[in-house]
Amino acid sequence: MKTLTYILIVIIFATKTLSAQNNDSVDIWQCINAASEKFHIDKSFEYADNEIDLQKLNLKSNFYPQLKLEGLATYQSTAIEIDIPIPGIEMPEVPLDQYKCYVELNQLVYDGGITNTMGDLLELQHNEQFAKSKIQRFEIENNVAKIYFIALLLDKQSQILENQLTNLKEQLKIVEISIKNQVLTPVNRDILKSEILKLEQKRDENQIMKMSAYSILSEYTGLSFDEKTKLTFPSFSIVEIDTNSSPRIDMLDVQSQKIDVLNNQVVCSRRPQVYAFLQGGYGKPGLNMLSNDFNPYFYGGVKFSWKIYDWNNSVRNQKINELKNQQIQIEKQNIEISLNIQKENLSAQIKSLENALIKDDEIIELQQKILKIYDSQLENGIITTSDYIIELNKLTQAQLTKELHLIQIEQLKFNYLNIY
Repeated sequence: MKTLTYILIVIIFATKTLSAQNNDSVDIWQCINAASEKFHIDKSFEYADNEIDLQKLNLKSNFYPQLKLEGLATYQSTAIEIDIPIPGIEMPEVPLDQYKCYVELNQLVYDGGITNTMGDLLELQHNEQFAKSKIQRFEIENNVAKIYFIALLLDKQSQILENQLTNLKEQLKIVEISIKNQVLTPVNRDILKSEILKLEQKRDENQIMKMSAYSILSEYTGLSFDEKTKLTFPSFSIVEIDTNSSPRIDMLDVQSQKIDVLNNQVVCSRRPQVYAFLQGGYGKPGLNMLSNDFNPYFYGGVKFSWKIYDWNNSVRNQKINELKNQQIQIEKQNIEISLNIQKENLSAQIKSLENALIKDDEIIELQQKILKIYDSQLENGIITTSDYIIELNKLTQAQLTKELHLIQIEQLKFNYLNIY
């Protein structure tokens, strides 16, 4: 259930990744998928997962027989002497120089459960790495989305400015005719030409900013963008999300579980460890310490190790872990509060902008009616070009505001669906 929201987003909105070089239009999910691939999020998690698999294999080998070969040569200043005279028997002397080479086989029988707890830690490490990769993915998605929506807004602004320029150029033709017919004075033509130059300047500045946004988007995604590239306007549907599925909360849950395992590991470390062993070799002396000859030998048995008292280190370690766990719970609670606040705030902003859109349409409709009347009045010399430009700018501003609100709504929806 924790990854349900992310899966829903991908199912609802994800589209097949295509190369921007081969298409005139690019959508937001193409950019996000390309960025994820470029930053090797999946590959990084795969490497970490393979590393953990290898560590698990190493843990399993703890219960495999351990075989080692050792050699030893020593000389000692004195040795055991048997100073008991027995008639007719000459007591041998223990050699001062000793040599041996042997193979030793050790088999761990019982380690108190330490290997199992280390396996549990590796499994949690896998889950922690997965949560980290999800956080990295969300960060990349949000960064790409920010640039995408900026570029999209600049693209929409360019379209509106181009439409306004087309409108003014058409009006310039009408004004030229009116000047010839002595309906308008030449100054009206100059005013229009000046306004056209200003709009062309705005358009060029907007185009430079758009190409800059495209360049940043290209750095994130590895895709190519040019002036002909069109960004598809996204459409998101709000679905209820569970803030408990946040990868940051997932990360804290894993860290809390790791502390539980560490506490269990402290308990296991206080248990005895039991080994079986077998040693066989060749040496001087062998097992007969009174022999001066090289002889083969072997012996085996069972040994155990038990740390009876550790000066309360284990008790203190458990208390330390408990304090860490309490810190994690506080941090988790704070994140949950923050996420719920973000949800409520984003929902309120979306509703506010959706209401503003209704007014935007009404304003645009009224301005279009006014401008239509002004078209006729300008042609007949009833108003000046300055009056016309004022109303045209009002319409342009209303159209820009509507596009801004439309893009902001989709960006807020995206942010809502990608709360982490």
